[in-house]
Amino acid sequence: MRTANRQPETRNARRLALSLLTFSFCLLPFVAPAQSSIPREDTWVTDGAVTAIARTTDTVYIGGFFTWVGPSSGGGGRTRWGIAALEA
Repeated sequence: MRTANRQPETRNARRLALSLLTFSFCLLPFVAPAQSSIPREDTWVTDGAVTAIARTTDTVYIGGFFTWVGPSSGGGGRTRWGIAALEA
């Protein structure tokens, strides 16, 4: 048995729940995963722009406007003229 006083409360609760759900779905596109500002030591970098990337099962090929490819930690890099192959 329903009373007349409970229907408006139920409607308001449903409206509030629907509004909160809609609002939370609108925020989803703005949520981004956290990213570290410290590069991993095993990440390789170039001294110029990379404009092409291709991958096979165990090798990544990069091409672009660079002359050096090496680890982000510094030493051990190699001179490359616009193309390099890296282990995947």
